[in-house]
Amino acid sequence: MKNIRDEVDEKVFPNKLGSQINNKDYLKNNYPAFAEILSTFSKRIPKEMLDGNVELLKANWENYVINIINVESKIKRFANLYDQSRREKVIGYYRNIAICPYCGLNEPDTLDHFLPKTAHPLLSITLYNLIPCCNNCNHKKKVYDSSLEPVSFFNPYLNKENPSWLEVKTIDITNQDLNIRYAFNEAAFVNDEQKEIFKLTCKELDLLSRYACRSVEFILNQKRNIQKYCTKHAEIGEYFKRILKQLLKDDSWKTRLCSYIAESETAQETIFKYCKTTNRWFAFKNSMRGPRYKESLNDYLNYAGDDEKRNVYFLSDGEFKRRIVCIGNEIEHVSLEKETSLSVFVPGVIDVSDCKDAGFYVFDSQGCTGIRYKCIGCEHGVIVLKKDA
Repeated sequence: MKNIRDEVDEKVFPNKLGSQINNKDYLKNNYPAFAEILSTFSKRIPKEMLDGNVELLKANWENYVINIINVESKIKRFANLYDQSRREKVIGYYRNIAICPYCGLNEPDTLDHFLPKTAHPLLSITLYNLIPCCNNCNHKKKVYDSSLEPVSFFNPYLNKENPSWLEVKTIDITNQDLNIRYAFNEAAFVNDEQKEIFKLTCKELDLLSRYACRSVEFILNQKRNIQKYCTKHAEIGEYFKRILKQLLKDDSWKTRLCSYIAESETAQETIFKYCKTTNRWFAFKNSMRGPRYKESLNDYLNYAGDDEKRNVYFLSDGEFKRRIVCIGNEIEHVSLEKETSLSVFVPGVIDVSDCKDAGFYVFDSQGCTGIRYKCIGCEHGVIVLKKDA
């Protein structure tokens, strides 16, 4: 949750409020975007709407008062006040906001009415009632009305930041799946009101669950580099320390994750174990050939230069353009020339999506069968292969 007041266009929060004689001049000089929107209406603008907004703007938002709400109840027709064409006129005032201030996960692609336009139509195009955010947060927030509820929603224009509210609780593996759990850190607050605001927003937007899902995705995206650069779990910590230095300030959830991994030996061991059981490609420096018919697995691996003992071997050329997977599995010697598919059990985990273009070769007691397969699935250690046409 991030405060973005200093990043929006100065016309949203002007430093100096003028002392114009009439309300139309006030809007034109201080809130030109708002004045431009109002001027596009073909019908006569209700005076109550114009005056009500100006009074609210002069009060600088924090002093939103009951008599404005009373005025709103008298206005009957606002169905066309906030539509796509008018929204496009104000979106430019938030162009410096690169990430959703509510969740910090996605780019802002919509405008949230902090006080819902259904309950407060006068505020439907008031600039600082519009919060640039992602569609996911806008949908989850729904029509929460902070002017009526006992606890306010986090307001990116008014509330201070507290990045310490979020913490990583645990990282573990269950049934070969990586689990990352976040928690709300109540100890980060000395102000009870701020704590309740953050807790409410976290709950309504389902942030802990969303951060957990995105974190697993983040680790998966780092998998290949981890396999390439980390040969022991202690190097996992150094790897994430380097990532930490490259992160943007707004990536609070990612910062908490990387900090936790960099400081926790248990987390480092878990990440190392998780990446160790997935596809680990050995790269040739030059072009590579596939295994020959009846060539033993040991002879082919000596050619490749990979002597690590595994059940499945992932080999590629230096540019990762050609990939070969060798399955060292003692199977019954059968006539595979006529087989179109084959199921082979191997322990560990294989990422099928990482083997889309790879050629699979099976080695039995007689050596390589000489048949090239494509992987079409893997479940519970059983790799399903189909003869390559």
